[in-house]
Amino acid sequence: MGSFRLYCAEIDGVILLLGGHKDSQSKDIKTAIQLLKGVKNGKTRTKKYE
Repeated sequence: MGSFRLYCAEIDGVILLLGGHKDSQSKDIKTAIQLLKGVKNGKTRTKKYE
């Protein structure tokens, strides 16, 4: 079993969590950045959990 990575960010009360294995780290980081940019500019829909 390999290492698991967890990436997280918070912006305007939205928490983005993304995880993956070491072998997909580069792809996972790019995906996380794209999702965060989408949240920042309102192009990615989010759900509010309470």
